[in-house]
Amino acid sequence: MSFGLLICFAFIGTPAMAIEEPKYAVSLHEGAYEIRDYQAAVAAEVTVTGDQHGAASWRSTGGL
Repeated sequence: MSFGLLICFAFIGTPAMAIEEPKYAVSLHEGAYEIRDYQAAVAAEVTVTGDQHGAASWRSTGGL
């Protein structure tokens, strides 16, 4: 069964592949821990109502 999952991931990929990690510089590294400096970023939060299908619709973003 694990071979089947391996083949599946090889052709389909994993959700983690779609996550963009921002660039950073390590300012301090102590053992297993490090302090990172990140560039400024913009974040947005949107609250929608309705069921999952309606809330996930592209129309909820103003048609962008």
